[in-house]
Amino acid sequence: MRIPVSLVVNLVANGKPVEEILEEYPDLEPEDIRQSLLYAAWLTQERVYPFKTVLQYKLAEQLKIR
Repeated sequence: MRIPVSLVVNLVANGKPVEEILEEYPDLEPEDIRQSLLYAAWLTQERVYPFKTVLQYKLAEQLKIR
């Protein structure tokens, strides 16, 4: 039986104890819950993409002209 990660994460986020989740979904194992949380954490990682500000861009353009 396939149980979506979103369901597992939602249950945990709403305070359902792991033991109850395992009782309600006997196909799950404790490691499945752990892996669901790790996957959700990975999906929501913050990534920083540096970019030039307008001022930096204008300065770089001016330096290229000279």
